[in-house]
Amino acid sequence: MTISHTPFGLGIVGLAALFGLNACAPAEETCNRAGYTGLLGASLAAITVPNDANLRVIMMGEIVTMDFDPRRANLHIDADGRVADITCG
Repeated sequence: MTISHTPFGLGIVGLAALFGLNACAPAEETCNRAGYTGLLGASLAAITVPNDANLRVIMMGEIVTMDFDPRRANLHIDADGRVADITCG
């Protein structure tokens, strides 16, 4: 089997490179991660946040969806029930 390459077979990455775009650039983080850093080390049971906060709580070892929302903050909870990390997505 022979695979031929044509100029029309650039694909999305090739077209992005052609136009100077970085197809692998991460989305801008707009989840206000810095606003939640005060929660680092806090017990999950002691945390209160506004009802309209765009947060996802991820327990250690929990399976989560791979959807990415740059406006959502993820609180990663360790085995002791404390906030170990905060990420956007």
